[in-house]
Amino acid sequence: FRPLLMLQHLLILQNQNFAPGSLSYLNSTLESIVDCGKTYDAVIASEVVEHVNDPKTFLINCCTVLKPGGQLFVSTMNRTPAAYLLAVVGAERVINLVPPGTHDWSKFLTPEEVVGTIEAENVLCEFVSGMMYNPLFDHWKLCSSTDVNYMLVASKSEGSLDPESSKSS
Repeated sequence: FRPLLMLQHLLILQNQNFAPGSLSYLNSTLESIVDCGKTYDAVIASEVVEHVNDPKTFLINCCTVLKPGGQLFVSTMNRTPAAYLLAVVGAERVINLVPPGTHDWSKFLTPEEVVGTIEAENVLCEFVSGMMYNPLFDHWKLCSSTDVNYMLVASKSEGSLDPESSKSS
């Protein structure tokens, strides 16, 4: 069952034994990271794609900073009438879950748009699942419908050029 694969990937990342000092945190823009040529084993863009100025360029930059063989995790909202009603009207105007103006429906991307954008960058989609939020219990769960929220996991082709390794040439 594919959602289990996603959860296994996340648990593997969560259960890594990182040596003290082996993790570092950056206060930077994605564009600055792209400019310096740094690459990573995993990139997680969780509920951020729909808030950036240019979602497709953001996704391309996520792929650029991903090492060959690395994994990209994306969760975002679909550009459907259901997403507009639940995320914009419901969450912003009815139950006030988030401030008005938090979401710009025109920046929501369909799963097909996200997959098309990342696969053009040699990052191949392995898994897509819908996600459902229950505000009464503040709980998320995976579901079959991608009509409102969805997540995907993708891997960068091993044959992709790594900007870091090409610097020494």
